[in-house]
Amino acid sequence: MSPQAQGAGGANGTDAGAAAPGAGPAAKGPTGIMDHQTFDVARFPPGMIEAQETVTYPEEYTTRPVIPGELDHERLSITFGLGFPALLRDSFAFVSSCIIVYPVGNVVMLLNTLTQEQHILPGLRCGGICVVAVHPAGTHIAVAEKHVQGPNICIYTYPEIRLFRVLRGGADLGFSNLSFSIADGGAKLASVASEPDFTLTVWDWRHEAVVLRAKAFSQDIFRVAFSPTNALALVTSGMGHIKFWKMASTFTGLKLQGTLGKFGATELTDIPCFAFLPSGKLLSGTETGNLLLWDGNFIQCEVAGRLGKKCHQGAVEFVMVDDGEVITAGEDGYIRTWDLEAIEGPEPNMEGKSATATVVYELDPLDEYSVGKDVKIKSMQRVRGDAAGAAKSAGGGGKAGLSSGPSSAGARLPAAGSGAGDTAGPSQEYIIVDSNGALWRADLKTRISERICSFYGPSITAIDTCASAVHHLVLSVGTDGALRVTDPLTRSVLATARHGVAGTCVRYLPRALDTLGCSLVAGFADGSVRFFRHAVPTPGKASVVMARTHAFRPHKDAVIGMAFSSDATVFTTATATGEVFFFSVRSVGVTFDRTTLILPVGFLALNQPIRSLSWALDATVKSTSNRIRGRYLVVTDEGKVATLQVNLEKQYEREHNFVIPASDYEVAPWSMQKYLDPVVVVAQPVAAPGGSADAGATAAGAQQQSQASSDQSGDDKAKDAAAQKPAAPQVTYRVTHVQYIEQDHFLASIECSNGTTEIRACLLSDGKISRLLLTLHNFTEISALSLSPSGKLVLLGCADGTLYHRPVTFDGDLTLGNTGGHEAHVFADEYFWRAHLHSAPAAGVRATFDDAIILSAGRDGVLFVLKSASDDLVQRALSTDGMLLPALEDADDLANKYTIQEAKMMLRIDEENALAEQRKQARLATVKELQKRFETLLGDQRALPDAYRLPDDAFHIDPGLEERIAMETKAKVEKAQNQLLWQSEKISLLLQKLKRRFHDSLLSHTVTVDAFNSGLSLCSFRTERIDIPELQTQGAQDAAKAAGPQAATPAMNGEAKDPSALTEAKSIPRGGPSVAADVQAGGTKASQAQKPAPQPPMDQAARLEDRRRVKAERQEQWKQLMAAKPSPTSEDPRDSAAIRYAETHMGDYKLKRDKNYIVPENERVNAEMKHKQIALLQGSLVRIMESYNGKVRALVQRKATIRRDITERNARIRALEDELAHLGIVLEASRVHVFAEDKVPCVNFVPEYVENPDDLSPQEQLERSMRIKRYEHELDRLVKFNRDDVERFDKTLESLAQERLSVAADVKSGEIRLLLLYREWKLLKEFEKHDTRLSEKLGLKRSEKADIDVKIREIQSKITEKRTEIEKAADSRKALDAKLAEVVSDSSKFEEILVKIFRKKVKHKRRKETLAKAADGEAGPGVPGGEEDAVDSEEESESEEDDDDDDSGDEAVSDECPGGCDAAVHKAVLDLREQRLDLEETLADVQKGVEALKKDHDIFAKKEKVIAAALKQTEQEIQEFQSQKQQKLNELDVVVPLAFHQIQFFEKNIDDALVFPGDGLDKLRHRIHETEDETEQVRKDHKELKREHVNLLGIRKEKRSKLRDLESKCAEVQMLKFGRLVDVDRLEKMGINKAAEDLRTQITAKERQNATELERWDRKLAQMKKELTASTVDNTRKLEAIYELSERRKNLELALDAEQEAVTAEYGGPAKQDVAERVRLIETVQRQAEGIEDLKIELSNLLRKPGPPLPLPPRKRPERRAPRGANEPEPAL
Repeated sequence: MSPQAQGAGGANGTDAGAAAPGAGPAAKGPTGIMDHQTFDVARFPPGMIEAQETVTYPEEYTTRPVIPGELDHERLSITFGLGFPALLRDSFAFVSSCIIVYPVGNVVMLLNTLTQEQHILPGLRCGGICVVAVHPAGTHIAVAEKHVQGPNICIYTYPEIRLFRVLRGGADLGFSNLSFSIADGGAKLASVASEPDFTLTVWDWRHEAVVLRAKAFSQDIFRVAFSPTNALALVTSGMGHIKFWKMASTFTGLKLQGTLGKFGATELTDIPCFAFLPSGKLLSGTETGNLLLWDGNFIQCEVAGRLGKKCHQGAVEFVMVDDGEVITAGEDGYIRTWDLEAIEGPEPNMEGKSATATVVYELDPLDEYSVGKDVKIKSMQRVRGDAAGAAKSAGGGGKAGLSSGPSSAGARLPAAGSGAGDTAGPSQEYIIVDSNGALWRADLKTRISERICSFYGPSITAIDTCASAVHHLVLSVGTDGALRVTDPLTRSVLATARHGVAGTCVRYLPRALDTLGCSLVAGFADGSVRFFRHAVPTPGKASVVMARTHAFRPHKDAVIGMAFSSDATVFTTATATGEVFFFSVRSVGVTFDRTTLILPVGFLALNQPIRSLSWALDATVKSTSNRIRGRYLVVTDEGKVATLQVNLEKQYEREHNFVIPASDYEVAPWSMQKYLDPVVVVAQPVAAPGGSADAGATAAGAQQQSQASSDQSGDDKAKDAAAQKPAAPQVTYRVTHVQYIEQDHFLASIECSNGTTEIRACLLSDGKISRLLLTLHNFTEISALSLSPSGKLVLLGCADGTLYHRPVTFDGDLTLGNTGGHEAHVFADEYFWRAHLHSAPAAGVRATFDDAIILSAGRDGVLFVLKSASDDLVQRALSTDGMLLPALEDADDLANKYTIQEAKMMLRIDEENALAEQRKQARLATVKELQKRFETLLGDQRALPDAYRLPDDAFHIDPGLEERIAMETKAKVEKAQNQLLWQSEKISLLLQKLKRRFHDSLLSHTVTVDAFNSGLSLCSFRTERIDIPELQTQGAQDAAKAAGPQAATPAMNGEAKDPSALTEAKSIPRGGPSVAADVQAGGTKASQAQKPAPQPPMDQAARLEDRRRVKAERQEQWKQLMAAKPSPTSEDPRDSAAIRYAETHMGDYKLKRDKNYIVPENERVNAEMKHKQIALLQGSLVRIMESYNGKVRALVQRKATIRRDITERNARIRALEDELAHLGIVLEASRVHVFAEDKVPCVNFVPEYVENPDDLSPQEQLERSMRIKRYEHELDRLVKFNRDDVERFDKTLESLAQERLSVAADVKSGEIRLLLLYREWKLLKEFEKHDTRLSEKLGLKRSEKADIDVKIREIQSKITEKRTEIEKAADSRKALDAKLAEVVSDSSKFEEILVKIFRKKVKHKRRKETLAKAADGEAGPGVPGGEEDAVDSEEESESEEDDDDDDSGDEAVSDECPGGCDAAVHKAVLDLREQRLDLEETLADVQKGVEALKKDHDIFAKKEKVIAAALKQTEQEIQEFQSQKQQKLNELDVVVPLAFHQIQFFEKNIDDALVFPGDGLDKLRHRIHETEDETEQVRKDHKELKREHVNLLGIRKEKRSKLRDLESKCAEVQMLKFGRLVDVDRLEKMGINKAAEDLRTQITAKERQNATELERWDRKLAQMKKELTASTVDNTRKLEAIYELSERRKNLELALDAEQEAVTAEYGGPAKQDVAERVRLIETVQRQAEGIEDLKIELSNLLRKPGPPLPLPPRKRPERRAPRGANEPEPAL
């Protein structure tokens, strides 16, 4: 048998035996039987744990001994247990994502929170389980016991559930808390003992060893926990204290040192919980509702809510730190989240405060969440991993039903971390314990909470089952006042009725009253009794309706017993004080309901307290009196049994009470006669439980006690045996429980003073005989005794929580017809079954009608359901066909606090009060009569003459009465004012707050404007002042825009000043920057070629150098061109950039509700952005409403102006009407404008005097008519003004009213949008923490990648530099080869030898010097790098030696100068060789550096790949998170107002309809065409590119063929010139003829001299040209002046000629001197023209190349003419 099965079957603190409690040997119990109270797990043999730490306790170590008479433990199995330690802190722990472990009674429950499956681990000893703890890895479970002989801590493996270790000696009675260490992987376990020792113990639990031990405190300790970062530090907290512990090494060894926390000025409080902060500080909860921040053992600050509020209303029961936030939970049922940085960030400000003052930080929670209504959080833990997946896979949560039985040895449960739904990462789900008896699951992310299951209250006081064979329901009532109906088959609570007072007893009504078995009655601690009826249970229904039918209060003390008569016509209640009340029950309907009459019969009070009362009369037994009586069995507190017989035929209701007189009832004591006398055992066959007689009764008796004298016979032998025995102590007994059976038989539990307890079947009519059914030892107290409805089982519940099950038969075990005396033995081998399930006294043990289910309830609040191994379950379906059942409606509950007896007695008090009221009214009537007489007398006195009247003072009966009344009134008023002063001030402050909140915050009040005539009314919008920083920023931007676009965007304008930048950017060729540089370079060269500078003649060396330079430039250009050449697989960077931009910004055109929708980066939102949108929208709405309000206010002012103008005109109109009336013109109606709000209309003025026109003269009549017309005209004009103003105002108001409709629609739309934004903001606020974390993670990864990229670029730049050095070294080597060729060319016949000497590998002198320095220690090991350099030098020297050895095999080439060779040439070759060796050494060092850099580059490249992968993963997480956030946003409802004409959806169901603008289809169709055009354009571009590609391939082919032709031509030229192919580079390096070079130098010098002389003549020629140009300009200016003068003269002559012709008739011709002057000027002009021609010819000659000057052409001299005559014509100019 497994240890767990043993625990389930025999874990009790008593032993069953067969000995009677007598004084002789027969009274002795069995010997050699181990009591479970002293049982403990045997220890491991020494050294076993050290030898093998993974060993577990074998089965034989944990198996309890079998007690004689015990039945097979598999006879009953535990189906499930319904209960939870809801009042215990740290009441449960997670072993996996969905399995929790918690102690209940004497078992440990492992509950699957998703499927409600239970695994039960019974305790190894009696006493109970007080607390459990789970290893951080979830591999072990620590179970702490409570036991009077020293509790143990049992360590079980998980999921195997095997006993691993037993820790002994940690406490005297029990433990209050356990905790594993975290920092060292759970190597230590800390335990705190409960009272009386309060010991703190640190265990090395794997070796069952105590590490340290100390007294923790002198009061209750709630919690102990290790520091998560230091396994040598831990903290305990409890009632009025917190203590900080550390394990310190001292000179005497390792010690546990504790320091109490100093509360200082803070109020002393309990510390229910605490949490360690990342900074090393500690945050604790308090019973007052605030948080305390501890720095060391001192309080740094107290954390409270804003405005003096507490963090929680009630104790803070849970504190946890999670990702920069603090999560707290309290008794108020709220979970709140606080900012950790705000709590511990600021330093305390102690200015103006004492040093001991506590700083209080007032904070607002980041978030708060209410778990449920009336929830009181007692404990709370986060779910391991994410159990959401498990919830889906398990189909949700399920009901509160529980399943599975006790786990056996080796039964493997779901492993920690392997349960359904286990995933990495912290979960946002929490399991919460409600102290009201419920278990909740709350998800802080989705803000959804659900109740997993509910449990019974802290204590169950009574249970009952239905005796009728109709159903298996069980009733229970507890100290929480809850009455529950539970179905043990479906494992669910069907109905619950809660009351504010504790319940004490409950039972189902007899079948005679309710054939359906659905009625019940419950008694309560306040003396009240309530009847209920629930609906007929139906299979498949999770609940039934239960209603109260009757409620009354017969007692003022707790009801301890209720009994029905056998015919169910009498109902009786009793209290512990001995009060008994009788009721008659009369059923009117078919079943028990509200119409059933329950009438009080009588009331009596016994003289002593009682324990129980039960009906003890049936049809087979007659009353002891001739009168019909009721008989009851009463058990008193003294342990005595009495029968109570009452005459129930009478009605004892009197005028003021229900007291039954003593003559109508009788109390008769009953006792067991000769029970304590020596017993003579009568051996007789007794039927076994199975029905067969037990033939081995004597053998069974011999096993239970020693009977040495059993074979003796006769009185002498008995007397001798009695004389030999010592005198036995006096033994007493007391009866604790009785259970009436039938036929005058009853069961009794008897406690003896020698420590035994017996269950006997007794006979009321004969106290001399009884039969022993069960014997218990060790002073076991019976707390519950019952007989199953079938009469086949006797069920016992003990005060230590043990359950006994004794099968019996009425004929074989209960009837005492042939019994002689009091039997002392049980004549059966196996006759009882037991299990220790509860940790508190059993409150009730019941069986169902078919004995298939046993139910045990305890004061520990647990209900265990046990099922029989034999399938005896009877399922019967209740049929209500044909039955008219009344409706289930609650009857009125108790209306007052009086009992029935007190209410009856209150009638007399009410009569006395009524009589006193009558007397008071009579006295008041007398006083009123006296007042009337006094008033009459006073009136008569005043009617008398003054001489006969008495003074008024004579009628003052009490002169100082008025003053006293005034003073008393004043004092009362002052007192009232003083009493109400604080309240008045409070109300005044509240009024001010309300005013500031609701009045001062208004930006605009509602203003109403009414029309003058149309009756239309218009009101403005009520707006509130919004102080939001975003609005101020937006206002500044609006002001900047209003100031001008240049001031708003100076940076943008500055960037756009130079349009050439864009042109230059567009003009860059497609080949990239390098091609652009080539183009620019080519353009520069072309421009330079247009203006060639004169170059001096170059010698051959210069030309050779120039060719080399040009070739080097071509090679460099070729390298750049090849470097810029893209690879065949490369893409255009601009195309790649455009593609990336399009992918980033073009968005995802799928619907946002699509699961594959990707949120573009520019459309991602967070809570801050949404808050800004809300602020801006609010500001826009306010601006819209304020804009309209401005119009309304202007309209109000306009109306006031119009009203004032109309009032003035009305005054003038009245004056005109008066004038007209005086003139005899009376208007039919007044023309005065009457406002609609004026109640009194204007009345026509009727003048007193009217002027008669007949009395006037004609002139006066004319004036009168003129005045009348003027007045009428003015009157019409004024009326028209009034009418026009009113009409215009009404029209304006009507237009504003229409505008208000549109504005109101816009505002409502904005408010709807605002509501949506607010809901989105709340949703985004929940995602904000995760969003921030991802953003920070992304920024971190990007910064890491940027750092890696910078390092890679640095390495690449260094590699490039190294390669440049290598190229320079290669160029240097080429230069050395060129120098060698120059040197060797002079000695061409020694060329081969000198080249070998140059290329010979020899030891480098510098290397040798370095080796010498290394050997001398100049760069020794003490110098950084000395050893390495020395080693490298050695290695290089060895390699050089190897090279020399290799060279030794070649032709021996000596370094000596060959004969005939120039020594200077030889020395130059040796110098060049040294330079070559230096160059090779430098090149080797550079190559090593390149290799090292390549290794670093590879390392950083790998890191870059890892970081890039992490960055990509982070971006993917962000994208998934954004998609998830978008899906949550999509779940929000959006209100879209649509008119009917806007709806074009013709399906019946519009749930799947999509709302979009009306032109959306047109845009989509247009987009289709655009896409087709774009596709066609792309196709055309592709074809064009293919054509261009083909052309380029052809050009490349032509270039290659041309190149091949040039190469072949070059080869032909070389063959013709040299006869073989030569190396052009080498040819260029050949030497030059020095003689020819000298001649070339002389020629160059001569040419330079000639060029200088030519330059001097060029300068002189230029100077002459300048002078010629100046002369030409001067002559040209003079010619122009001459021309102008000639023109003027001609004009003057023409003018004179015209005038002369007008004066004289004949013209005589010009004068002679004028003709001569003209001829002279003509000759001068001709000469100047000839001079200009000569200068032109000379200038053209100078511009030609130098040569012999051309002869000037012969100049033609002009002929001189004689002066013309007067009549000769004038020559042309």
